[in-house]
Amino acid sequence: MYLIELLLAILLVIATIIIVRVYTSYRKVSHIPGGWQITSFLFRIPIVAEYVFINNPRRILQLVKEKSEKENGNVVRVSLMGRNIVYINDKELLKEVIVTKGHNFPKHKAPYEGFTIFGENILTIEDSADENLRNHHKVCSPAFTNQNLEYLVDYSSKSIGKLFDRWQKQTKEYTINGKTVQGYSPADIKNDFSDLTLDILGQVGFGLDFDIFSANEHSEGIEFRKSLELLFTTGVFVKLYVGMNPLLKWAHPLAQQYFGIDHALKYVSSKLDDMISVRKNEIEHQFSLSGEGSDRRDLLSCLIEANYLQKGLLTDDEVKSDAFIFSLAGHDTTSTTFQWCCYELGKRLDVQQKVREEVNSILKGRKPVFDDFTEMNYLNCVVMETLRLHPPVPAGFRVAKKSTNIGKYQIPKGTIIALDLANTNWNEKHWEKPFEFIPERFAMNFDERQKTESDFTWVPFSMGNRKCIGFKFSRYELFTLLSNMMQKYEIITLNDESNPKDRVYEVPGPTINPGNLRLLFKEISN
Repeated sequence: MYLIELLLAILLVIATIIIVRVYTSYRKVSHIPGGWQITSFLFRIPIVAEYVFINNPRRILQLVKEKSEKENGNVVRVSLMGRNIVYINDKELLKEVIVTKGHNFPKHKAPYEGFTIFGENILTIEDSADENLRNHHKVCSPAFTNQNLEYLVDYSSKSIGKLFDRWQKQTKEYTINGKTVQGYSPADIKNDFSDLTLDILGQVGFGLDFDIFSANEHSEGIEFRKSLELLFTTGVFVKLYVGMNPLLKWAHPLAQQYFGIDHALKYVSSKLDDMISVRKNEIEHQFSLSGEGSDRRDLLSCLIEANYLQKGLLTDDEVKSDAFIFSLAGHDTTSTTFQWCCYELGKRLDVQQKVREEVNSILKGRKPVFDDFTEMNYLNCVVMETLRLHPPVPAGFRVAKKSTNIGKYQIPKGTIIALDLANTNWNEKHWEKPFEFIPERFAMNFDERQKTESDFTWVPFSMGNRKCIGFKFSRYELFTLLSNMMQKYEIITLNDESNPKDRVYEVPGPTINPGNLRLLFKEISN
């Protein structure tokens, strides 16, 4: 009996502490409409994690609809133990946070800690005025020149060709609407597209053949690729949602050991150290002989060479960390967006045919090249609409370093500001019929689309001086993959979404993937 009373007393004390901490947070921002919960978590638990859980912008959208004062920019807040998060999805308020008052809103450290696996990098530096951020930009920017994008386009065509060869070996007959067709339906399209973007990453990111499409089980690239993929997926997930969770962080070392993350981290770190050392020596030798750099065009080599020319602005660990971040972003977000793009086109054969006609009229059977990007207007409208409707990363996070007004609301010092990228892309103030897939909403002219990409309404890559530095890399890769796909296959989405059990749904994680997606790739007869 005494033990039960003791446990009840302990639970009462814990509950009281929680209530006091949540209420203390709430009092600071009670003037901003919104809701509260105890903590963020892996999935929705009423009160405990009602709104803030793994990358679920739909719940924030629901909170916006229920609570926000529309005339004041759709601002809502969530109060938790020890912190408040204010979500902003209005273009004018985003400009305030990112540009005009950006010096008062550095990045919030906690959400980006999961990406400091090898140390500080261009993504995780908090303050935009930090001299080290400028150093990272000086070293990283040369990795995204037109010459390097040409290399990306060229190799991406080779890589998807390998995927098509794999599919050819598994092609069979399917019955669609009473008709027999030749094609291929992947058991899990995520795996195939992940293999595709990983293969591109190996060569374009590290100058390595990951042997994804070969029968070689013991090559140099296999273990590196498997370890890197573990860090991209489970490693980031565990650090963000276990290591950074105040209730679970004690279990982080155990989770790392259980999933093999600690071993993968040591292996990848050692391998990158060796690659950096070899390539630094190559570059120094090449400059001493000819005054020119290496012929290698992979991202890692470009970073090393740029750092050499900048007299070593970054440490080897910082170069390694930047290479990891570019690899994570270039692999996962592109794979995710390509899945969503095929899903949307597979439901709309008329839109798909319009893309195919444009591709065929420009390419006439050849592979795409860098210069074709600006000519493929409708294809790029489709990609932009996919990124608008399905942004792979739904939010970015800043923190108020002093009390500042945003719109009509005072934001107290220490308040977390969520740049709600997803709900900005879906904001009916910015977009007509925001939840419908309408590529025609974008201009059929490259220069006009450029204006849309910078007006703070289309923000899948964020905005301002912290906009994703690799956004062109992603766009050119997607353009190349899709234009090759349109020449080879007709995409058919097999899901019957009138049946709730057969709907495609969003799978939260480091990026938001489509779940239960079933596609058929029907061969186009020449």
